[in-house]
Amino acid sequence: MLNVEGRHPAVQEFADMFEVDHLDPGLPREVSALFGEQAQQLLDLLPDGLGLTRALHRLWEAKNEAVFLAVRTQRKADEA
Repeated sequence: MLNVEGRHPAVQEFADMFEVDHLDPGLPREVSALFGEQAQQLLDLLPDGLGLTRALHRLWEAKNEAVFLAVRTQRKADEA
């Protein structure tokens, strides 16, 4: 879970959006974890505000696309 303690409520909403525990070990979890690390780095470096909220939202959208692709890639590899 992202460390959002003391942050603006709009930023706190992202606390669990970058979790990986629900994913089985493998490519999707690895890909998702990369985005969670990036999100935490942004939180560590940037102040609250509309820009940070937008950046986290777009990072979350990109994570979803990448994880979707990783799931498909993993399935194809498992079928081969």
